[in-house]
Amino acid sequence: MKKTMLLLLASTLLLTLAACGEQTAPPAATDPVTDSAGTVEPADTAAPIPAALPLAENGTSDYVIVRSASASGEEIHAAEVFHSYFKQITGAKLPIVTDDTPAVLHEIVIGRTNRETEGAFDRDELGEDGFIVKTEAGKLWLIGGSGLSTEYAVYGFLEDHLGCRFYTQEFEKVPSTPTISLEIAEDKQIPVFNSRTMYYEPAGYDPEFRLKRKVNDGDGYVQAVGIHSLPGLAGTGDGDKGPDPCLTSEETFNTVMASLRAALDAKPGSNYVSVSQCDGGIETFCHCDACMARVEEYGWSGHYLLFVNRVAEALAAEYPGVTVHTFAYGDTATLPPPKKEMRAADNVLIQICTGACGVHALGECTAGGVDFGEVFDGWSKVSQNLYIWDYCICYNCYLVPYPGFSAYLGDYNLFGNSGVTKIFELGPNSRSGKYGEFDYLRTYLIRRLAWDPLMTEEEYYGYMDEYLEDWYGPGWRHIRDFITFSEEAVSDTHILTNTLENYAMEVTEGAAPTLTADQIRNFKKVDWEPYWDCMSPVTPHRIIVEGPAYFEAALAEAETDEQRWRIKRSAIQIDVLKSIWMYYRRNIAKRTLPDVYTAALDAAVAAGEIAESERGTLLFNFKKFFKTNLEETYTAYNLALAQRCVEHEIYEIAEYTPGDFSITPIDSGAWFFDTAPCYWDSGMGR
Repeated sequence: MKKTMLLLLASTLLLTLAACGEQTAPPAATDPVTDSAGTVEPADTAAPIPAALPLAENGTSDYVIVRSASASGEEIHAAEVFHSYFKQITGAKLPIVTDDTPAVLHEIVIGRTNRETEGAFDRDELGEDGFIVKTEAGKLWLIGGSGLSTEYAVYGFLEDHLGCRFYTQEFEKVPSTPTISLEIAEDKQIPVFNSRTMYYEPAGYDPEFRLKRKVNDGDGYVQAVGIHSLPGLAGTGDGDKGPDPCLTSEETFNTVMASLRAALDAKPGSNYVSVSQCDGGIETFCHCDACMARVEEYGWSGHYLLFVNRVAEALAAEYPGVTVHTFAYGDTATLPPPKKEMRAADNVLIQICTGACGVHALGECTAGGVDFGEVFDGWSKVSQNLYIWDYCICYNCYLVPYPGFSAYLGDYNLFGNSGVTKIFELGPNSRSGKYGEFDYLRTYLIRRLAWDPLMTEEEYYGYMDEYLEDWYGPGWRHIRDFITFSEEAVSDTHILTNTLENYAMEVTEGAAPTLTADQIRNFKKVDWEPYWDCMSPVTPHRIIVEGPAYFEAALAEAETDEQRWRIKRSAIQIDVLKSIWMYYRRNIAKRTLPDVYTAALDAAVAAGEIAESERGTLLFNFKKFFKTNLEETYTAYNLALAQRCVEHEIYEIAEYTPGDFSITPIDSGAWFFDTAPCYWDSGMGR
């Protein structure tokens, strides 16, 4: 059985499976039945208890659901969820009773009740998020360390033991299994991370869906001061771009402390402040002699940590229980020299920002000049309270292929073995819109890893394959092959989260094409797109050339309109990459083709094929026509692409203009590549 927990004893599951059914909307938790006392017979203690519990047989069951008479709202909800899904799966409608009724032999016990003996379950060990599922003495126990994790226990049981899958808010798999008999010695699941936040729309912001996925956003903090705060706290800047204050100045310390006290006093009950660097990079840090001397001794990370520790220690005396957050980000991600032994204060939470290569696992790649294997090894010795800010997409374009699925497993293995306690996944910077590519698959796998970062490769790819089959239908293996192909196609380069340089397209020297006198005179009748690459041919990336065949093969095997729609939606990622290629070719053509035409025209004039008197008019008209021709060809492709995006619910796309991120609805008529020269200025295809 898969290891989706820190501690798991052997368990056995026996299911008599009927045909599995899928539904595009989750079942409502409707029609719970609560029986009053005396409606079920007390247990016959002399009756033999089989090892495997017969939960349902041919759509009927004599089991009852038991919750406490004083159950919390979460425990009541957990019982109703179990009732609803069990009815969907087996057809059996189980009564819900409270624990003030007499016990019977066959019970499904949910949450804390009088059915358990004292000390039977160690809720302190389970904590806020952990739970136990087990069968014992004729009963199925679904026990959480809290009300929240009791809900996790129910959804975990439905997934891990009954085969439900919660893929999206609109699509989940609920099997049809009229007969269920199972034995679970003990399935104890305690997540490595006590906070699992996904700021990524396809992950879903619906509270019930996040319960199903065990995405809790649950760090328990009430924030008084947000991130990138030092400029504001010290009064040296307006906003998160800095500049940062002098960290060796006593005036800075006093000003920051006064600002923090004011923020905490203004928000009673708050228990979290961020004392973190600005978002402007090393050039916005203070470089005075005193600061640089300390940087020389401790490194930039040690320089900042010394200041944050001092603030944290002062706050601990005045505001017990307040956590001080800070970043290990960019130039502060690298550790102080090993000769300087440093420890973060107990109330300091260090958040490491990844932002490196998306193709290779963090511990196996030094793209961007940072060895994150060393970073995590070092920070785990400095603090046992580590938080991750992870970037899971390419921010220069949310729609292009982002072949990083194999990297996620390695990244989360690293997080899970490095003392990380919290994870924050940052997707597209918007809570609306759907982004195409493999967005639903990506969030499904990441949420699995957030719950169990130490899963095996077999388990990880098992989840992937299961999702692909349920989502795309019979042709799913072609999509799986495309994922493998695309990762291989970029394996010798890097994806940096804010560039597209992994898709750099080769530019080679070329010879000017031959233009006849007739073509020169009748240039409007010439198909100029083949000439776009003259002088500097642009080779399209392998994914553009070879990728479509995978989706075409999957489409040929699709059985339903829904499967065809999903395949076409995911294939749009290649069309977007082609648009980028066309953008690059167009820009080169703008620079080179007028010169090619001029040289051909001059040669024809010199040869007497075209009169000198025609030269000026032809050249003027060609340049005017050519600019329009380029734009029309490029625009026609992108208008069609934009329409496909709208038809496949890719409502918004990332538009990046130098110095500013924004989100633009594509159905408004704006298409982003025309206004995004930085795609190329950032290094792609140079």
